[in-house]
Amino acid sequence: MSQSKKLALLLALLTVFACLCSLAIAEDEHVWVYDGYIPATCSKPAYEVQKCTICGRTQNVPKGSPDTSAHTWGTWIIDLEPDCEVNGSRHRICQECGKREDESIKATGHSYTITVTKAATCTEAGEEKGVCANNAHHTFTRVIPATGHKWDAGKDDPAPTCTAPGKKVYTCTVCGTTREEPIPATGHKWDAGKLDPAPTCTTPGKRIYTCTVCGLTREEPLPATGHKWDSGTVTKEPTCTEPGSKLQTCQNDSSHTQTVPIPATGHQHTHWVVTKEPTYTEEGERKLYCDDCSALIKTEKMHVKMFYNNTVCAIGPRLRDVNLSPYNSDNWYMFTPFDASVDGTQTYTLIGSNRYNVGTLTLDVRNGNVTVNYKVYSNVDITLEFFTILNQMSDLHEYEPESLSYLSMVPGHAYSIADDFSGDTNLVLYFCSRADYSINRNVKPADLGNSYRSLCRTMLSMMDR
Repeated sequence: MSQSKKLALLLALLTVFACLCSLAIAEDEHVWVYDGYIPATCSKPAYEVQKCTICGRTQNVPKGSPDTSAHTWGTWIIDLEPDCEVNGSRHRICQECGKREDESIKATGHSYTITVTKAATCTEAGEEKGVCANNAHHTFTRVIPATGHKWDAGKDDPAPTCTAPGKKVYTCTVCGTTREEPIPATGHKWDAGKLDPAPTCTTPGKRIYTCTVCGLTREEPLPATGHKWDSGTVTKEPTCTEPGSKLQTCQNDSSHTQTVPIPATGHQHTHWVVTKEPTYTEEGERKLYCDDCSALIKTEKMHVKMFYNNTVCAIGPRLRDVNLSPYNSDNWYMFTPFDASVDGTQTYTLIGSNRYNVGTLTLDVRNGNVTVNYKVYSNVDITLEFFTILNQMSDLHEYEPESLSYLSMVPGHAYSIADDFSGDTNLVLYFCSRADYSINRNVKPADLGNSYRSLCRTMLSMMDR
């Protein structure tokens, strides 16, 4: 028996033995283990290959569903060959499910071989022809533009001068054609020039320029420079009322001099002499004298004396007349209690600290509002304005107006009795301002006698204690 027959017999015996072994094991006695994976196709699901570790038997266990995109395509079959301009087509068949897929084949496009049938020149267009290597029936003819002249750098013939134009001649290096281009005259190139003669203070001169190319000259007139005077030397000192003089010398030519006036100085140092002292009721007089020449310059009136930074209050009880702690009992400042329960206008005198009447104040009660206005005489200047309205005077803890700006109210503004004073109609006006003024026919001593005391008693009876 040959060696190959012996090998075949051995393989047959092993196969029979394996089959007998598998028949000897019950189905539930196999021990399966993973032995590979078969991917899904367009018509079959994927399989996991399992192998028995006892008998070697294998089985395929399905996993999932078929993959409809996993076709086994055959080779492409050309249905229509493409040409230069028209697309072709082809298809292929799935070897497992028989599905067909069609696809377009892009046109190949032209592949031209170009031949020049007429060469272009500097001035005439040429022509070229193209034949497609893919299809000799596809041809084109197109124009080759004229190349244009290729000019050299040119040469001057003739060259321009200062006054005459020239021209530049260009030659085409291809065809020899000539063209000309005009060149303007260069114009003269003037030097810096020289003075001949130089101008003086009183006589003009001229500057002569020479062209550095052709030697031509030209002249430019120059005006006289004029005098340049120094600050001068005083020859006569001026006084308060009479002018002086000084001699000036030209710095360009010392032979040129002039005498110029120096204005009178005027009265520079003066002093006032009071010939009549002013009082609070009568003007005075003073005279102004020059300290240098003792001349009387002017006489003028002196205003009546002024009261400066004087305190002004609206008439009413004084702080020192009532027991209103914590006020200083020596202070004369006045406050004005008033009744705001009835509409109407109430008028009060403004009193300065030296007991002079300096103006009037009005309290207007109307439609549940209180408005304050005041007017001072023409020679009264209010330097600090302050007034406020309170429910009662004891609400204040200080009385100097400079310290009470946070309580200051505005003249002409309507303040609501209900909102600003909580509906209280027994109110107190505290008008306490500063003013500068002098005495005249309006500013005169105030009447602080019996009528004033009666007014104070009436006002105090209205106050909330």
